[in-house]
Order: sequence, then structure tokens, then C-alpha cells
Amino acid sequence: MYLSMLRLVVLAALFNLPASVATPQTVKPVTVGYLSLLPSIPPIFTEALHERGYEEGRNVRIEFRSAKGSKEALPKLAAELVSLKPDVLIGGTTPAASALKQETDSIPIVFFFVSDPVATGLVKSFDHPGGNVTGVSVADEYWTVKTLELVKETLPGICCLTILRNQSNQAAPFLTAIYEKTAKSLGIELKMMDAGNPSQLNEVLAIPLEGRFKTALLVTPESIFVAGRTQIVDYMQRQHLPLFAPYRADAVAGALMSFGASYDGHFRAMVDYVDKILKGAKPADLPVQQPTAFDLVLNLKVAKAFGVQIPQTVLARATDLIE
Repeated sequence: MYLSMLRLVVLAALFNLPASVATPQTVKPVTVGYLSLLPSIPPIFTEALHERGYEEGRNVRIEFRSAKGSKEALPKLAAELVSLKPDVLIGGTTPAASALKQETDSIPIVFFFVSDPVATGLVKSFDHPGGNVTGVSVADEYWTVKTLELVKETLPGICCLTILRNQSNQAAPFLTAIYEKTAKSLGIELKMMDAGNPSQLNEVLAIPLEGRFKTALLVTPESIFVAGRTQIVDYMQRQHLPLFAPYRADAVAGALMSFGASYDGHFRAMVDYVDKILKGAKPADLPVQQPTAFDLVLNLKVAKAFGVQIPQTVLARATDLIE
């Protein structure tokens, strides 16, 4: 190694070049700050980074901070990440993205799994975000309506449905109004089961569904419910009742059905924006993305175990069957 460096210095002298030009320079890796309510980074994130040429320890450093389901911890963690002056920040879900925005108006922020970035003040509009924030939103209104329609089509005789939601989500009132309007048109009575943090989730999952609502449970797309997936599946299996959820991993874990935008696709779209920003793009020039493709996954093993006969009209639209 010493001889190689010596040769470079000699060559620099022979060709009248500065030694710094001939000496290999250490390239500082870009830094990505990632704030989440989840306890860890999903593997798809690092996989998507790798697909775009980023490798942790070589050309990218990831500073991850988890609030572990507690929204109250987000502001302090956001301030900590901003103080590191990363090249780009990532906010998983509305609370994390909002906490980051409160701390900086200069470092680029990319959000994902956000219900309505305009209503929550993250961006000025979908087409022209403005400022230092952009990202990938979720089509919550479409998902809400279509999911309830699928529940009714799959269980034609259902009269009542319990919905597990995060009442502290800023979009909760808007989405609840859509649930109620759609359910009324389908002749379904709704009951809300509220949990805004892991402790509350433990509490509600200790109480079995009863009476008219001992029928089925619909889980909304929330970080705390992703983290509590196993708990929720176990809760419904103990009661031998069908579970409807938003992500393929839910169906794999034991939900009867999952319907929603591709989880992996959502992460890849977010990482694509991170990559663009690291290469010089400005968040203000990157329109907020919304999903255009949705996956319908059916767990036929669960259907058989619970005695649910899934209609052919639903089976025909499935993008994946778990047998």
C-alpha cells in the first residue's frame, strides 16, 4: 500500500500535478435520515436502495430513528435527525413527516403512506408540492370504498362490521365519514375499535367481538397495526372470525383477504424519489405520487378453515391466492 502511494506521489511530481490529484480521495457517503413509528427498517427499503446502487457502509449511511409506536416521541427524534444534517429525510406516515417538517424547511423530506398531504399541510398541492417536501401518498378514499365493497361481496349476508382504526390519525374524521357513507349504501352497520398506540392496541385486543359485531374485522392502514400484525391475526383466529386487511403480508399471516396498493411498490416509489433528490432534484419539482395498481390477495386456507365460500366474482379478480 505504501509503495502504491509513493508511486502516485512520484508520478505527480514527474507530471507537475498536485499530490492531491494523484492521491485517491475518500468519497463521503450520502446520509439518509429515516423517522418511523415502526421498530425497524423493512428489508424492502434497503433492497430498493441497493437496486439503485446504494450500499450501506459504502456510499450511503442510514440514520434510523424509531418512535416505537409513540407519536409523542417523534418531535425529539425529528430534531435529532435534523441536527445530523442529512442529505435527505424520510418520514414514514403523516405524523413522522409532519414532525420532520416542523424541524426543517431546507433539508429535503420524502414521505410515504400519507393519507392526504394537502389537508395535513405537508404540501401545497399534489402536482406542485412547493417547499422541501414531497413523496408517495395513499389513495385512502378509493381503498376505503373498494374494501367495504369487497367485504360485502365476500360475505353477502354480513350485517355488521368492526373497523380497527387509529383515531389520532389526522385523516381519521375524513375517512370515517367515507366509511359510514359507503357502509350505509351497502346496508352494513359499523362499529369503530380505536387504538392510537401499542398500549391501546393491547387493550382493545383483550376484548372479544360480541353481539351483532361478532362477524368480521377490517384493519385500516396504520404503522401501529403493521407492527401489531401478529397480535391482530391471533385475536381474530381465537374468535374464528375473518380478518380483512390492507397488505399482502396480512393475508400471508392469516387474514382472509388483503386489498391495497403494493407495499413493496410503495417503498420502491419512495426510494425512487430519494434517489432523484440525492442526484439533484428538488422536492418542489416532484409531484406527489399516488398508487395506480392494487393487489387483491385471498388466503384460501383461512377461508376453508373458517367455512367461508369466496364468490367466483371475487376469486376472478384476485392477483394472488394463498393455498
